[in-house]
Amino acid sequence: IIVAGITMPVMSEIDVQLNETRYQKFLRQHFDRDMAVKKCGSEMDKRKIYGDEHTHSCKKVNTFIVCDSKNLINDVCDKAGSPYPKNPQLRISNKPFHVITCKMMGGSDRRPCEYRGDSSTRKIVIGCENKLPVHYEEGIIIPSANESV
Repeated sequence: IIVAGITMPVMSEIDVQLNETRYQKFLRQHFDRDMAVKKCGSEMDKRKIYGDEHTHSCKKVNTFIVCDSKNLINDVCDKAGSPYPKNPQLRISNKPFHVITCKMMGGSDRRPCEYRGDSSTRKIVIGCENKLPVHYEEGIIIPSANESV
């Protein structure tokens, strides 16, 4: 499947590795009420977030959406989001979210993985199935009041 120019693997409803639905996998990889930049390495490891599920290589970049309830993210698939202009199969949040972006440090994707975290506020772009998020596409950084869009 190609979404926004990116080839996405066709997956069954259940992720075989951890016996989880695509929605559960999305939550595991992208939702955390208490995420902080200093927790990138430990959370990526604890949550088993890999670049390749089979080789367990380090994932280069992963974004955590920091909010009080997963329902705030779920709502982007409905009235709290709009079709994304670049790809109407995706949804963009109407309001910005606090996010932590974890970026792999170093050139090798072999374990142990080391990450640096960055905090920002941005609108999120997600893919949805049955009004539930299943894919994090990107975040759109919200310029400060003195910057133009």
